[in-house]
Amino acid sequence: MRKRDIFSVYFRGLAELAFVALGFAIAGLLCMQLIAMLTEKIIYAESALLFIWQSLVLLALWPGQTFWTIRRTTAHGFEHSVIGLPSDDDLRVLNHRAARRSGPERQG
Repeated sequence: MRKRDIFSVYFRGLAELAFVALGFAIAGLLCMQLIAMLTEKIIYAESALLFIWQSLVLLALWPGQTFWTIRRTTAHGFEHSVIGLPSDDDLRVLNHRAARRSGPERQG
């Protein structure tokens, strides 16, 4: 893959992550505002929004998480997993690299 393809795949995937997390953070903030109004408490909306958004982004980028997967396809048809479970193409490349490392020249 070219550097431009790699940059494009990761940029689009991480942009999707940021915007979807922002949408869920806004929905969470609305719920928190409703609860605050019902209990007559005051919350700081900016701080709550930032906290929820950061929590969602960090949970999505946590190594080994499987609940959120973002995949992108390059111009050559290679499907790459930006976050989450690896795609079949990623696993195939990983297996080829492992086979090359443990080739016949190392089994002496």
